[in-house]
Amino acid sequence: MTTTLSDVTLDIRSSNCGSPAFAKAATLVASTSNPQSLSYSYQYAGGSDTQGNETVPKGQGEQSFLVKLIADSRYHLVDVSFGTGNTQLSKHDQDTYKVTIKDADDAVETDYYQLSVKDTSNGDCTFLCDPRVTNTDPD
Repeated sequence: MTTTLSDVTLDIRSSNCGSPAFAKAATLVASTSNPQSLSYSYQYAGGSDTQGNETVPKGQGEQSFLVKLIADSRYHLVDVSFGTGNTQLSKHDQDTYKVTIKDADDAVETDYYQLSVKDTSNGDCTFLCDPRVTNTDPD
């Protein structure tokens, strides 16, 4: 049986959005095939720490959580990848604006899930956003 964790949301804006909510958000510069670099700000919410990260005690059985884009329709989720090592994470039910991530939760581990997001209004520029999932020792 799979236990459902708190949903995670990912809000993305062009870095010149001027929103005070993004004052502490991560900012990245994406490279494209044209010489202009594009800047984006993104902010995760939800999860076990309200910042997009999930932490669960090891051995609780399979866990899953939904990650949803809450951004302009020009941003599309194109892929999900996972960190190095013995990852227990897998993606399921992915579409343009959401994906379910499952965690086998059978070993102590910290891993990252990385969303690849495409900006369809800027030459299909693609950039990465990555929070973490931690399985802790239940002691």
